[in-house]
Amino acid sequence: MPDRLKGLERELGLPAAPAPFPMDAKAISRRVEATLSARPKERKLYMRHKVRLAAVLTAAAVALTGTALAVAPALSEALQKALGEFAPYAQAMEGTAVDQGIQVKVVSALADGTSVRVYAELTDLTGDRLEHAVIQSMDSYLKLDITGGSEGSGWAFGSEKLGYDPETKTLLYAFDRYNGALMADGTAGTLYIDTIRGGYTDFETEEALPQNLLTNQLLKTRVLPSGETVLTPGQTPAELAGAEGVRLSSMGFAADGRLHILFRLPKGADPEKSSFLTNVYSKSWREGDGGDQTYNRDWKRVGFTENGTAYYEFSVPAGPENLDDIILTPIYGSMEYTGTRIEGDWQVPVTIRKAEERTIPLNGTIDHSTLQSMVLSPLGVTLVTTSPDFTGVGGYPLAVYLADGTVLHPQRGFTGPSGVDGPDLARWDFREPVDLDQITGVSLGYWMIPLANGGAGEGYWLSRLPE
Repeated sequence: MPDRLKGLERELGLPAAPAPFPMDAKAISRRVEATLSARPKERKLYMRHKVRLAAVLTAAAVALTGTALAVAPALSEALQKALGEFAPYAQAMEGTAVDQGIQVKVVSALADGTSVRVYAELTDLTGDRLEHAVIQSMDSYLKLDITGGSEGSGWAFGSEKLGYDPETKTLLYAFDRYNGALMADGTAGTLYIDTIRGGYTDFETEEALPQNLLTNQLLKTRVLPSGETVLTPGQTPAELAGAEGVRLSSMGFAADGRLHILFRLPKGADPEKSSFLTNVYSKSWREGDGGDQTYNRDWKRVGFTENGTAYYEFSVPAGPENLDDIILTPIYGSMEYTGTRIEGDWQVPVTIRKAEERTIPLNGTIDHSTLQSMVLSPLGVTLVTTSPDFTGVGGYPLAVYLADGTVLHPQRGFTGPSGVDGPDLARWDFREPVDLDQITGVSLGYWMIPLANGGAGEGYWLSRLPE
């Protein structure tokens, strides 16, 4: 097989790159042999845009070596799916923290100077509390010690559940972050988690709330010990498709001049930790006849328990006189169940290794923004600009041109200032990795920036936006 590997390297014009994960040589040999046995056309498709040969090895490593990346093979497959073609640019990581009987272990990271995604396993060492667990961005924080940025240097944070293995009681999660300053390779930081919502569900109803239940008659109300006025339950009960056991209990106008919508929650739901929302629009606004856009300008929400049953109410300022002007929409929200929240202190140190990057000096202006530089990586594009009025360039469509004639339209990431007096950064993410040697130009709106020999040529205006 070594001769065949060298032949494939020559065919693609690439050296073999070391895989970023520890690997079982025999298992990976079988996977690589299968790839090499494919027809040349299939191999070239797999290696589109000259993604390094390590992609083959990494995919095998992620799928076959559970000890390197995940305790359970099922989660190894979930991680492989999450990384996809970006696997060659990921790094293996180590680091654990244990609290409240939950172990958090970081296993991998994918990053460049602006965008970071850390993958971590959470294992319940004492029970089975994680199958329906959710970690929201408000409960986690990836802090990186970035030099030259504002405190924390974080623009936006997010989290995503990737899989759960019931045999090992292990949950796989990804934690995302866009940086508000360009990060150096080897940047140190910490993954913080303080709350794991063990029983949590999001939902959205399939249809709008049943508007035919609304009349101009006032419904009965009661005042809670906390002082809020709510509807008496059971006045207009109805099922709600797609609402995860939530039922409509009462809906109508009350003497306080508000439209109240009272929901009955399923058994075990915690009304004080749940959150629902529906939009109540103005029909006259929808039809262009004036009027307010929405009645939600002063919405109120309250959760309470009555006779052992949990309820959640949403209300807006609308009275019977508004009956013919109201448009109800579906409801969406989240429910957390009593006794399932796990609060602790998990702090896992991380050291981030970046994918390859190239910084290209730029000049010229777009609108009020002066172009300073462009940072390219296989993961995405970041533009560095300055502007006297902080307008930035993140709102413009960006396209990337490749040597084979392909035009890519990266997904807009995030945009914002770098520190108090720093430049503005605008980020776009590639949907699949791109070989930097194949990029021949980048357009920002109608402004075209040709690239060659590691630098930018003279820019010019396009007559139309690229398709």
